[in-house]
Amino acid sequence: AEMSGDPVFREAFSRGDDLHSTVASSLFGQPVSKTQNPDLRHRAKAVNFGLVYGMGAGGLGKSLGVPPDQARELLEQYFRTFPKIRDFLNLQVEESLRRGFAQTLSGRKLYLDYDPQDSSAKAQAERIAKNMPIQGTSADITKLALSLIWRKTRFIPDTYIVNTVHDEIVVECDTTESEEVAQTVRQEMLNAGAALLKEVPMEVDVEIGSIWAK
Repeated sequence: AEMSGDPVFREAFSRGDDLHSTVASSLFGQPVSKTQNPDLRHRAKAVNFGLVYGMGAGGLGKSLGVPPDQARELLEQYFRTFPKIRDFLNLQVEESLRRGFAQTLSGRKLYLDYDPQDSSAKAQAERIAKNMPIQGTSADITKLALSLIWRKTRFIPDTYIVNTVHDEIVVECDTTESEEVAQTVRQEMLNAGAALLKEVPMEVDVEIGSIWAK
């Protein structure tokens, strides 16, 4: 949403909507939620994540259990509905291959070392060019959040960052400090997001429990 400027994506995040449901409703012209037409939401979710990973029609078809031609039509319909997403991904490939590296919003670079004459290697580089700016920026936000959280919580007795899993940060503390720590973690994660994402607000969910559980 931030990088592409797609209006549907941006509006969904600004309202706090479920993006996969919003995308599915736009794609299929039906009301969609986690409980209403959940199969359509599942399809939209597969496309959303698949595009981030540079997935083509073949990979999407396997993910959804549908023939490649049906998956290809779904991708084409997606790009017709969200042309700014298509343009953004194509631009990432074009610029990354031209300059020799993909780059996150923080400026971190991943150099692409491949043989242009090798079609398989080039296709892999193109997938990386689509994926790295998005997923790499997400990783940068998490790393910044870890730093900010540590700076604030190191003064709270018996409070430690013990794990991070994808975009989740696990902090251990004394029960008496749990509310203060939870609010600190939430605020510093929001601060980390705002440092790199200037136009699309992030959301942070915080839970307190005796064990870490999904």
